[in-house]
Amino acid sequence: MPNKPHKWGIKLFVLCDSNGFAYRFEIYNGAGDNIILPGIPDIGATSNVIICLSQIIPNFMHHILYFDNFYTSLPLLVDLRARGIYSLGTVRAKRIPGCKLPTDDEIDKEERGFCVEYVTSTHGVDVHIVLWKDNKCVYLVSTYVGTEEVEFAAVAATETLADQAVLSSSGNYNSNCL
Repeated sequence: MPNKPHKWGIKLFVLCDSNGFAYRFEIYNGAGDNIILPGIPDIGATSNVIICLSQIIPNFMHHILYFDNFYTSLPLLVDLRARGIYSLGTVRAKRIPGCKLPTDDEIDKEERGFCVEYVTSTHGVDVHIVLWKDNKCVYLVSTYVGTEEVEFAAVAATETLADQAVLSSSGNYNSNCL
């Protein structure tokens, strides 16, 4: 896995609950280890890992999966939602084809905490895409939550307190993704 901080060694893909309890795991065996389950479309190596791990999650029981940008793609979100599993993850901008959100250069002049939401439907699934400016632009994509109302929280910035926008979707992601 060339883009990971530790390129060599044993890699594990683990399905955990919000308390860190592991329910299922797979050992990464190399680039040729792309498992495609029968009856499931090939949606990419990293998304296939999520599909494989999530097979033990009961369908249509309103479970929510959180994952980072290494795994997130629109076909994955659509496939999970078709099974009744909601999801939220950070996403790389290039994995959102045809997204109408402003570019990172346009957002640079905005204040920290600025956010824009784009809601679209793909294959009958409503997808919320949120661009949020923190120290750099963060893209979140979800099939169950958007920005909702923006709340304000006080955070220490050097010696003064500053107001920072806390998005519903980023709060959910940060509190549930270990």
